[in-house]
Order: sequence, then structure tokens, then C-alpha cells
Amino acid sequence: MTENDSSIWELPRNDFHNCFGCSQNNQHGLKLRFWYTPDGCRSYYTIPSEYSGFSGIAHGGIIATMLDEVAAWTIIVHYLRLGITQNISIRYLKPVKTCTEILIEGKIIENNEKSAKILSIISSNEGKVLAEAKSNWLIPSYSIISQIMGVDKETIESEISQYILPLQEFLSKKREKE
Repeated sequence: MTENDSSIWELPRNDFHNCFGCSQNNQHGLKLRFWYTPDGCRSYYTIPSEYSGFSGIAHGGIIATMLDEVAAWTIIVHYLRLGITQNISIRYLKPVKTCTEILIEGKIIENNEKSAKILSIISSNEGKVLAEAKSNWLIPSYSIISQIMGVDKETIESEISQYILPLQEFLSKKREKE
């Protein structure tokens, strides 16, 4: 899928460690790609048949992962920080078919310096909403992340900056062109 809207930008591919949702290096992962939107983030994906529950229907855990992942990337591209899911409430509205392209969108519905609420939606190519989630996110400091992970703050800063700084440069250049 390509975007023609000049305010929607395909983000550079990332290799965020071995993330199941977005790393291009995880051989079992989804390898989702993302596009910046003014109010969130989006992805297009065709769920392979090996991620089915019933034949031809995506497994609910895969659907939940995609909804959570687009919310995470919505925070990353709009805050240039990592977020931690505090809770997520999912509504499975219609079957999500495998082997058929879908649209996954995340939108910020509330935010402040330390937290955000994200609405994530999976839609069919016909625009039918198939699943949606509302999630609350903590947007912690590097100190908090280092405490949670049991790693020193400097290591966390170094690891995160490998992904955030190139993204920040990319977004700055795109915004300058507008």
C-alpha cells in the first residue's frame, strides 16, 4: 500500500531489537511497517494463514498484538519516547480474515507529558471496523525504564537513542518540507 497524502509519511524501517510486532529481523514476527499520520500512526498488513485461529480467521492474540503495536508506534512517533501499556481493552467486532490486507490505525485521544490514551482500530479495505482497542500508556523516563528492566540508565539511553534519534531526524526533515 502506498500513501498519496503529503501529511502521511512512511517511517524508516527499523530493527527494534527482536520485537515480535515490528522488527524486520524476527523471523517469526509480524514485521509491521508504519506510516506517520498527523494524529497517530498506521500500518497495512496481510495476516498470513499461520497466524489463524479458525481456518481463514486471524487468531485473537495476533489481533491484540497489532492493536497494541500500532498504539506503541503512535506514542513513539508523536512523543519520540517509548511507552508502556498500562491496560488495553479490546472489542472484537467482526472476523479478521487471513490472507487479506487490513488497515491498522492508532490515534491519540488523550495525552499529557507522562501518559496517553490511544484508540487503535483494525479495518477492512472496505472501511468496515473489525476490531478496536482503547489503551492507557505510561510514558516513563529513562530512569523508570531502567528500574523496570533492571539495566542501568546509560545503557537504556544508548539503546533507545539508536532508534529514536534517526526517527527524530527523519520527522524533522519531513516537517521542514511542509
